[in-house]
Amino acid sequence: MQEPRRPTPSVVARCSAAEMVFDEDNVELETLADGVSVSRPKDVFSALSSVLAMHWVFDIAYGPRLRKSLEFVANYVCKLEPSKPNVAVQRRLNMLYS
Repeated sequence: MQEPRRPTPSVVARCSAAEMVFDEDNVELETLADGVSVSRPKDVFSALSSVLAMHWVFDIAYGPRLRKSLEFVANYVCKLEPSKPNVAVQRRLNMLYS
């Protein structure tokens, strides 16, 4: 089955057996940009890092549905400095740590 083309960088996870989806030995990850395979990372952190790097290198804006999630991962998981802080993400973090 061919993957649909997505204009923004994305991660595709394929599993050899549906019941083994949480067993990392049976899951294959691939990062795509506009339908072109960019990398085959070994773990989810590397896959997310690759997606964030593609957004930065190719100057691609985050999609509206994933913008806040990707900003959170970039800023607080990967420890990248935000170019412009997101107010909604900052509010949620303040609620968590207050």
